Amino acid sequence: YAFVPAHPSLVDALASAFIHAGWLHLIGNMLFLWLVGCNLEDRWGHVPFAVLYLAGALAAAFAFSLAHANSEQALVGASGAIAAGMGAFAITHHGANIRIGYLSWIMKLRTGAFWVPAWVAFPAWFVLQLAFALEEGKFTTVGYAAHVCGFVFGLAAAFALRVTGIERRYLIP
Repeated sequence: YAFVPAHPSLVDALASAFIHAGWLHLIGNMLFLWLVGCNLEDRWGHVPFAVLYLAGALAAAFAFSLAHANSEQALVGASGAIAAGMGAFAITHHGANIRIGYLSWIMKLRTGAFWVPAWVAFPAWFVLQLAFALEEGKFTTVGYAAHVCGFVFGLAAAFALRVTGIERRYLIP
């Protein structure tokens, strides 16, 4: 059920957002889904959030197929769909603080955490993903183009819902 650009399928594009390449891949995606998903779902409701997630998965698969035209490389994972949630979160919850943990082993082992506003954390993540997308395929099989497109899709969707007044009129209880 992976999405393969050489054999594009709408069913595979959606199914690929529900399968993962391993436990670490799944756990990482679920951490970010938990971070943004519960807040967006509380704000907009179950169905609008599910629509954003599925549309984000399709947008991510489309971007991956553009970046890897006619490739046999498979796309799996919820990263693109979750990136759409991150983009929407950056618009709807821009003032929220996000706690970021770190582990450093320079000189000696250190751990800690710090708080960063969402309007700083998510754009910084996006810039990192964009830089990796420009080098995609050279060093890793991660679908960074899917992350980038998913994030931009989420930003655009949340922005459109806000400026048109649809969010205020129909989505926010």
